[in-house]
Amino acid sequence: MGMFDEVHTHCPNCGEVVEFQTKAGSCTLSVYNAERGVPPEIAVDLDGYPQRCLNCDTTVTLRPLVPIREIPMEAVVYDPDDD
Repeated sequence: MGMFDEVHTHCPNCGEVVEFQTKAGSCTLSVYNAERGVPPEIAVDLDGYPQRCLNCDTTVTLRPLVPIREIPMEAVVYDPDDD
């Protein structure tokens, strides 16, 4: 069985918790609250992904409240002692 992270939000129709699973994050069985924020890689992965509310059968999707922007990165020499 693979590991994943979860994002919980409330169904806009009935208020029950809806659970989304993603393998885009750290995959350490972390649980995030969508309203409090998620890491950018999870936001990109779940943007528009449909999930059903098990209580009222409404299809719920997550959308970022702010634009997901590119993050500049730099190349550095890898040093295994830094880990």
